[in-house]
Amino acid sequence: MTKPEIPILYRGNRLEDLIEALKAHLYPEGSRPFERRLIIVPHLGLKSFIVHRLAKDPDLQVAAGLEVTNLPQGYAKITKGVLPSSLELSFYIQHLLLPMIDQVPELSSYFGSGAKEKRIGPFCDQLAQSFLNYGIYGHRPLPSWQDTLYGEVEKKWTLPRNAKSGHYKGQIHLFGFSFLPESYFQFFEKLGAHFYFFSPCQIFWGDYYSPNEKSLLKKEMSREIAEEFTMSFSGQNPLLANWGRVGRKQFTAIEASSLDCNELYESVGDETALAGVQQDILEGVEQMRKNDGSITCFSSSSPFREVEILKDHLLGLFEEGIAPSDVAVFAPDIALYAPYIKAVFGSSENPIPFSISDLELGKEDEVAKAFGILMALPKMRFDRAAVLHLFSSSPFRSKFKLTKQSLSLYRKWIEKMQIRWGYTKEQRYLFYTQDAEENQLFANPNEGTWEGGMQRLVSALAYPTKDQMQWTEVEELNRLYTLIDSLAGDLSPLIDGTKWTFSTWLRYFACLMESYLIFDPAHDLYKGLQELAAALDPLDDREIPYSAVERSWQRLLAKKSASHSAPHLQAVSFSALSEGAIQPRKVIALLGMREDAFPVNENHSSLFLGALDYLPKRGESDRYLFLQALLSSREKLFLSYVRDASDKLGPAIPVEQLLAYFSGVEVTHHPAYPHDPDYFSSGHTSYSNHHFEVATQIEKKERRDPLISDFYTHRPLEQPLLEDPLTIEIHKLFQFARHPLRYYLNHELGIRPEGGAESDKAEYLLGSLQKYHLVREGVKRPLDEVLNEAEQNGELPVHLCNALAREQIAKEVEVWREALLNFALAPEEIERIPVDLAFTLDNGQEIRLVGRLNNVTPKGVLVKGTGKLEDQIRFWPHLLIANEMDLGPLLFIDSGERLEGGACSFSDYLSYFCLAKKRPSPLLPAFAKALLEGESSDLEKAIKKIGGAPDEIFSYLFFRDPPPRADVLHQTWSTYLQTLFGGLCASV
Repeated sequence: MTKPEIPILYRGNRLEDLIEALKAHLYPEGSRPFERRLIIVPHLGLKSFIVHRLAKDPDLQVAAGLEVTNLPQGYAKITKGVLPSSLELSFYIQHLLLPMIDQVPELSSYFGSGAKEKRIGPFCDQLAQSFLNYGIYGHRPLPSWQDTLYGEVEKKWTLPRNAKSGHYKGQIHLFGFSFLPESYFQFFEKLGAHFYFFSPCQIFWGDYYSPNEKSLLKKEMSREIAEEFTMSFSGQNPLLANWGRVGRKQFTAIEASSLDCNELYESVGDETALAGVQQDILEGVEQMRKNDGSITCFSSSSPFREVEILKDHLLGLFEEGIAPSDVAVFAPDIALYAPYIKAVFGSSENPIPFSISDLELGKEDEVAKAFGILMALPKMRFDRAAVLHLFSSSPFRSKFKLTKQSLSLYRKWIEKMQIRWGYTKEQRYLFYTQDAEENQLFANPNEGTWEGGMQRLVSALAYPTKDQMQWTEVEELNRLYTLIDSLAGDLSPLIDGTKWTFSTWLRYFACLMESYLIFDPAHDLYKGLQELAAALDPLDDREIPYSAVERSWQRLLAKKSASHSAPHLQAVSFSALSEGAIQPRKVIALLGMREDAFPVNENHSSLFLGALDYLPKRGESDRYLFLQALLSSREKLFLSYVRDASDKLGPAIPVEQLLAYFSGVEVTHHPAYPHDPDYFSSGHTSYSNHHFEVATQIEKKERRDPLISDFYTHRPLEQPLLEDPLTIEIHKLFQFARHPLRYYLNHELGIRPEGGAESDKAEYLLGSLQKYHLVREGVKRPLDEVLNEAEQNGELPVHLCNALAREQIAKEVEVWREALLNFALAPEEIERIPVDLAFTLDNGQEIRLVGRLNNVTPKGVLVKGTGKLEDQIRFWPHLLIANEMDLGPLLFIDSGERLEGGACSFSDYLSYFCLAKKRPSPLLPAFAKALLEGESSDLEKAIKKIGGAPDEIFSYLFFRDPPPRADVLHQTWSTYLQTLFGGLCASV
């Protein structure tokens, strides 16, 4: 095209009509088939839509000579320049900013002396985004340091707001935009480009204001004018007013321009509720409508269930003739739903072909994921799990030809040699000082390192019986050793303080990819690193540490350029809700429409000082996208969200506003489980045979009895039948008093929900029993001596947890020593005495009580507690033994209080213990007040309170069964326990 055409603008409510206008201008009569035709779109997802529609056109049947780009690419092609990415601009600003920091008080105050490296990256990222906005939308007066930086940016790149002219030998078309910044609009208008805008309303709607906008406008008016102002809006469509601010601004800009404007609005009728609301928006009017099912809103218990429910709805539509390619699904962040989409739509039962776009490279692409694991190894301290994760990744495995047998052998060696983290003891020391700022190593620093483990493996060759190392495995050992040694050496610049230039760092990252991963040289990540390195080559005069450039590869991994493709075109499409991604479909579904997730909250940067032209806020853009999705759905619209557990969060405000437009519309709340019988009887629909079989079994099977039926059905308490003479160890009696339900599960049913040994955690955690013994010894002997001895015996945690354990023990010891001082006792007066008592209960049951009682002193028995009711219940057996053996009162360590006497006899308490062995007692210390002096409502509150606490016994019992009935527990136990403990509450 030698001479620019007169620019023409089309606007309409349907992309199908706009593409007809596009076709007429792309291929006018007499045009050459391979003439250059540039189509600029807001989202490259529109490219397939355009090409597909043109290729299917019977008049064309071919789409030749087309080049489809996004807005920045199209602008760069015309101006012969390249706009910087936000990442490139961020590093350029960082390069300029570093020497300015000490010279500008405002900057030096913010960065301080030690915060520069941590803050410089996020600071420059925010500033780069602000400068990009300034380059498009203009800016208000800037502080001098910002003005200086922005001036340098303007010298280096031609930003859209400063662009004077451009040149392109061919047609230029901007298609499918809802909003175009003023700078771009004027730039392309001068070039004779044609515009094809989505516009929802055919009448003038520049004065359709939302309620908030109306309130702000009325503040400046007198009462009379305000009343007239309000009346002028009667009859306007509220959905258009609430969601249309972005389109209204574009509408106003078009009206103010001199472009020849052609309107392609098409009436949609009102055969369905969906079509009716679309017609109302087209005409800008409001009328109450009844929903006929063409708009459906449902809630689910989780994102996984949300996708499952959507699939069932779609399977129903497919039976009616809808094809998978007729369905488009959007979410504010589609990456959150990607794993659930793959699991549900890709399942073996009723699979549906699907594609997902707008996914993060680092979460979808195998090479990018492997590179992320590789780069994270130093931060993971070369942890064995992280190393094995890297070895298991396909690009790494293929690079070094690792087999499944090799990986299995490596895992066996690593487990046997107890390799945990750190390559060498020197590397451990480096990690330790960086993270903890401590200049000391823990005991036996080489233990658990890769070097230590490898040395043991090598030594096994000389002594074949030692770790059963075979000479046939030498080659694999050599490969493992070489790989670990190579990784530690090649990744050392990330942790040893190395400083390089920007481009050197980026090429080093690319070199790591080449060294450790198999990939196509055209891979987005590799290409991005190389291109960024080339762009930053001019900044080769300053060296920086890794922390200042780490975000480069992280940002490239976060780029939403990955996709999951379907094997053919007949697939349901999933993508993020963004401009240009929305295309007309028979069925559109919007996931994640909860009020706290949509519209997306925007984080405002204090560095951005405002634009001169209109810059849409994220919430305004999201509402307009919601409007476009509504108008792009031809037959059916699904809206869904995940309800929160408290039911405090409902559907998003735009969803509520849409539902309020219709009469009698409610959100359908689906059951939490897909095998709920309701799906196969009435109310809901499921197409899963597996879920049907499960639901059938649930219906057929008799209701499972609860583990403790007494907690749900009242039965009078009766003393159990006589047993043979019973011997009770006093430590079991103490366990029973502390937690009757734990005792019942552990000793009567043999169930231990709290788990077994903590072998893997012993290195980091100090067990409660071990802590008790160390504290008791620390009270009697010098604490340093006790702790050093424990460390030598391997009884203390290692690494950072060592200092924490020492601190905890020291605090406990201090509490005990203060208590001894308060009670006028010396540490050497604390004794452990034998107990051997015999009792005959009222029913003739003979009981012998044996064991040893700790912390006995001449003035009483020391116990850890405050003396409140809960502690009295917890230590009641201690008091009964003390009374029986004339040992004095209980001495509470934490409060200094004394407890003497007893509200029940020892025989009565032992009868209670025998009863609770058969009928589990609910007298947890936390329930004592409610059971001994409260009502069933008090007990219900206590049950709810402990239900939210980390009590593994309670969690186990009432995950399996419903929470216990407070009224049943109170009726069954309250009178008995009040009689048993007598005036205990009154004494407290």
